[in-house]
Amino acid sequence: QFMIDRNSQNRGYGTAALKLILDYLKKEGRFDHVEICVKKADFSAIKLYEKVGFKDSGYVDENLLDCVNMIYRF
Repeated sequence: QFMIDRNSQNRGYGTAALKLILDYLKKEGRFDHVEICVKKADFSAIKLYEKVGFKDSGYVDENLLDCVNMIYRF
């Protein structure tokens, strides 16, 4: 899981940390994409992921209908 404490949100820490994680995974070279599942009601998380380049994958998990599946391609 990827979480930023509520008291530290909206300060750019999540964006910076997520970019570092994605940069690391890209340099590692083992993956061509990252997929995540985010609660549809968590608008701030969805906004964060979209901000760094994640897009709705279109995949629907029948067991997690309250989530949006997102993908980031390297």
